[in-house]
Amino acid sequence: MKPKIAHISTFDSNYIDKYYKIFEKLKDEYDSDFFYPYEETTNQIKYAKLQKVSIVDFLSTEFSNLLKKYSFVVHYGMTELSSTIVELNPTLKHVWIGFGFDYYDVIYEDEKQMYFEQTRKIAEYIEELNKQRLSSNSKATKEAYFILTKKPDKKEIFRIVKFFCPAGPGEVENLLNKIGYPFPQGIGWPVNSANEYELYFKLENFMKNISETNDILLGNNAYPTNNHVEMLDFLYKIDFAEKIICPLSYGNPIYANLVKNYGEKIFRDRFVALTQYLPEEEYFKTVLPCSNVIMYQLRQQALKNINAMLFLGKKVFISENNPIYKPYTETIGFKIFSIEELFKNPNLLYEKLSEEDKKRNKEIILEKIRKEDPINMIRQSIKTILDSK
Repeated sequence: MKPKIAHISTFDSNYIDKYYKIFEKLKDEYDSDFFYPYEETTNQIKYAKLQKVSIVDFLSTEFSNLLKKYSFVVHYGMTELSSTIVELNPTLKHVWIGFGFDYYDVIYEDEKQMYFEQTRKIAEYIEELNKQRLSSNSKATKEAYFILTKKPDKKEIFRIVKFFCPAGPGEVENLLNKIGYPFPQGIGWPVNSANEYELYFKLENFMKNISETNDILLGNNAYPTNNHVEMLDFLYKIDFAEKIICPLSYGNPIYANLVKNYGEKIFRDRFVALTQYLPEEEYFKTVLPCSNVIMYQLRQQALKNINAMLFLGKKVFISENNPIYKPYTETIGFKIFSIEELFKNPNLLYEKLSEEDKKRNKEIILEKIRKEDPINMIRQSIKTILDSK
């Protein structure tokens, strides 16, 4: 009998489609079911066939009994709902595929440490609005709300979970500094496929027909961790006169609207908010004219954007306080600029990346492509999980 795998995602992400396609290729070896909250939107999940479950039912005894029929449970992003499912089913074999946002409340015990002052005030405002909205819903939803608003102890979740795949380099060390042992066994669970890397080469050919500008790609989604407002203020202060393209289709809609209104207020039509979800190829074609990529997060985020834009020869700016800065610049060897450098020398926005640096960045990505085999890496991880006690 084939092993059965339960996949649980509790937030909207196109990564679910990608993982679904990987497990379609593995369907002769494993049976897989993908579960998703009935109440959540699926603006980004277009392909996966989801078994939709209400939030209340996710927390029910019936669902717990259903999960016992699976060899193990994979959680894509450990949200409050996923954490509660783990807490309610501590004897099951749980696998945590980290997205970054879901464990940075361990690295930063107060998540607002990831925000600068103005963004912190925005986040507090949104948090209060969300509490008011959720607490006014139906009785059943209120019961679920009561459970989910009991902030889960992520350190305890790490002790229950048997296997963990971090979102970026250097993350496990940061977590161990906070948690110590016991700690879940590390596994590989990559999502990039050969088809995804083919997109890089397609975009590279497409770039031959467009004129590169000094425009900026700012942030990667509509979450406060991007610290959009602080960066917009800096760009306004230095009289930046080019376009700023800002992806806001994914994340918190209240935050997206606040950032959009603020950007348009100070930059007018030079601020371009991408508020509608775009297919991957269309998205990258939209941002290709940008020669600058600014990611002002203090946590690992936007690796997909960063890697693609490095491959395509763009200048990437991230904070020295971002945990990927040192691994990317010192260990891996990418040519990346720090935002702290940019504050001291705004003219960097108008300088071109040298051909030597472009070539080196591209070669590093190419080497990664040559080594990575997602199907076999996941197959090996499944074997490790199944063989464990």
